[in-house]
Amino acid sequence: MTKPIIGIIGRRAAMVNKNHCEGNIVLYNYLTPLDNVNASYIGLITNNRYDVIDDRILDLCDGILMIGGIEIKSYHIKIIEYAIKNGIPFLGICLGCQALGLSTLTGANLLNLDNELSNNTHVNELVYGNSSHNHKVHLKENSLLYNLFGSTISVNSNHHYALPKVSEPMIVTGTSEDGVIEAIEHIDPNIFAVGVQWHPEYMESMQPLFEEFVNRAKNRSK
Repeated sequence: MTKPIIGIIGRRAAMVNKNHCEGNIVLYNYLTPLDNVNASYIGLITNNRYDVIDDRILDLCDGILMIGGIEIKSYHIKIIEYAIKNGIPFLGICLGCQALGLSTLTGANLLNLDNELSNNTHVNELVYGNSSHNHKVHLKENSLLYNLFGSTISVNSNHHYALPKVSEPMIVTGTSEDGVIEAIEHIDPNIFAVGVQWHPEYMESMQPLFEEFVNRAKNRSK
């Protein structure tokens, strides 16, 4: 059977070499949970002008994954809008969650948690394995994440920024105990557009999320 193709939006970063070049990278941590469910993947790489990715490339994708990063660009938003419009399952992690939320929030800015919280406990070292849990997230009943994991989960955390709110068609489906938005989903359960602020790629317990994402991609590929 043909494997579903997941398009991965990499993050721009300085390469560690003598020429001090920039590159577009994807950490292996994001690939392992996709390998575990027999998915293929391609990189969605923009040029130095941050031009939008060609629609013909996006049409190759059965699902799109946006990983953590540093800065949201306009082409990120355009990819998300294209994915939702064309029924391509989208999973946003950390910065990807923030971009998904901002895609329906015109003119909104992210919250700087270092300023908003007297003690920002959301910045911690990420360590692979189930031991890397930093705080609890309460999930909205009957949401996709609730159906996968139950009402409360323990997650890792490493972010200075968070969404201030969301607007429909996105809804908040997970919050931390200090009120930070931790998970968002499309209001239509038939549309897989999910964002999580934590890093499931470091957590073995989060494999069901990747399985659901890839299963939705498989259904679209058929």
